[in-house]
Amino acid sequence: MSAIADTGTTVHAGVRALALALLATLVFVAHDGLAQRWRALGVFDQYNVLFDADPNQRLGCFAHGWQQEGRSIQHPNLCNFINPPVRALAKGLASVGGDSEEALREAIALRILPAAGTLNTLAVYGIATFAGMTFLPALLLAALSASAFSGLVFFSIPDHFGLGGLSLTLAFLLGLADLRAGHLRWPRWLALAVLTAGITITNLLGCAAVACCVLRRSSTWRSALSRAALLMVVAVAANLVLQKLLNLAYHAEGGDLATTVQFTQSYLRADPLATLARFPLALAEAIAPATVGTVAARLAATPETRYLFAFSLEAVPMALGFGLALAGIGALALAGGVRAGLGGTAAGSALLPAALLLLAWNGALHAVWGNEYFLYSQHWQAAVWFLFALLLRRHAAPRITAALAAYTLLVAAHNAAAIGHMLDTLLAAPAR
Repeated sequence: MSAIADTGTTVHAGVRALALALLATLVFVAHDGLAQRWRALGVFDQYNVLFDADPNQRLGCFAHGWQQEGRSIQHPNLCNFINPPVRALAKGLASVGGDSEEALREAIALRILPAAGTLNTLAVYGIATFAGMTFLPALLLAALSASAFSGLVFFSIPDHFGLGGLSLTLAFLLGLADLRAGHLRWPRWLALAVLTAGITITNLLGCAAVACCVLRRSSTWRSALSRAALLMVVAVAANLVLQKLLNLAYHAEGGDLATTVQFTQSYLRADPLATLARFPLALAEAIAPATVGTVAARLAATPETRYLFAFSLEAVPMALGFGLALAGIGALALAGGVRAGLGGTAAGSALLPAALLLLAWNGALHAVWGNEYFLYSQHWQAAVWFLFALLLRRHAAPRITAALAAYTLLVAAHNAAAIGHMLDTLLAAPAR
């Protein structure tokens, strides 16, 4: 009987591994395929076409490391962290023949975000299982995260948004793992905090908030807050030192305060309160937007400008119908997750304050500063999937799993149609 039981367990584990491997492969292929389509259409050759993102700057940053944009105060070590391993891998591949190192660097750089999206999907599965979800619902939640509109867009373009989102997803995963272990594993948190701050400095608050919630389980709030603050200070200091050292290799300079102030002032919102009122809708639209519209390009056209418009979710009137229904379901699920976490009985509910802080921080920050909420949606997506996990771990009935499967399929189909509409819009743009 023991041998039979062991065999059954092994087969079961094998099925899980196979299902996860299949999902990971599908996610990578989807993101990579979309990245190739964006690039073929020239989207990566200019600023702002995709919701004000700047892949034209980031692709060079990832591949070659020279762009100053990846060494600003906002993104202290984006180029410094990403480019060295890209160069090392390209050099190794070039040594066995094939393309030049430069071409290989660009090919590798283009696949960094699809790889990050794949890892993010697996991390969401980890969050779901640590939160107490069973295998199939956890797999479906991971698939839903990969199908969400925010993930489809920002894990298919070379920019910092998806990488920042991944760092916060890893924070929730590590937090849940440490809650189960019963203590905070400082070396891992230091590494993650340095990485998070190096990619996008404002995301460090979310990372530290999760660590603080873990520390609170074995200490007072005062002690937990002080140690989380220390984590932030060490992460910022480490990034400053690493930036100085790594910039020497590229003969580059760090971001200066005057440029940062000028940049910040240019993105201040005119009506923060009206913008903040839209944030609940932005949470749902990051999963499945009702419509995707276009606005006039923010920058003046040059002879090299191919597209005179940019995609936007905020510049079009909200349409009723299928998309709005999908967004509404997502909003209700988030509210349910908050309620489940407030019950205090769900595994990992200790991290609820961090999830709520992450949502509040991004809602408030980007009501005051930024272009449109969707551009920063990856900065709060980890909290969204954590709240989904808190809700769904309490409802493991087959009908709930079936409903989650149906919702995931509908979201995937709806967002595929939205992406298709965007591609058609790009194809229809007159040549310049």
